[in-house]
Amino acid sequence: DFNYPGFEGWVNTMLFGSPTSGTVDASSIVGKINGQQKLNFSEQQIKFIKASGLPVIPLLTKTSNPEARIQMARKLGSSLTTCISAGFGEALFKAARSIKYGNSHEMSDDVIRNTENLRVDYMDKQKACNDDYPVLKLAQQLTASATLNGNVK
Repeated sequence: DFNYPGFEGWVNTMLFGSPTSGTVDASSIVGKINGQQKLNFSEQQIKFIKASGLPVIPLLTKTSNPEARIQMARKLGSSLTTCISAGFGEALFKAARSIKYGNSHEMSDDVIRNTENLRVDYMDKQKACNDDYPVLKLAQQLTASATLNGNVK
C-alpha cells in the first residue's frame, strides 16, 4: 500500500512523526531532542537533515524548552518544505533535460513546454528558499528564547 503525503507531509513526518504537526512522536527528530535522548537518528532522518540544506539540529537544540522547540519546528517546517521541493524539482528538471540533450530521442512540443514549466517552478521554489527570512528570524527567536531562559552564557 503506497501513501504519499506530499512534501509537507514528509517534512512533518520527519520532524514530528506524522504527516501533520499536531502531535510529536518520541521517535521523530523533535521527539528525540525533546526527550533528551542520545540523538541516534535513523538513516531516513539523517538523509532528511542532509537534504534540507538548513541547520535543522543546531536550530532545534538552541533552546531547552520543549514547547518552544515544537513551535520553532513548525515554523521551520514551511521553509524545509520549500527548500526540499526546490531540490527535488531541480533533480527532475535535470533528468528531463538530459533526455532532451543526452540522446537522439525527439521530444514533443508538449514535453518541451512541460520541461520548461518544471524549470520555472523549481526556480521559483529555489528563489523562495534562498529568500526565506523566517529561518533567520527563527534563529534570532531561538537565541532570544535561550537568553531569556538563562541557557546562553
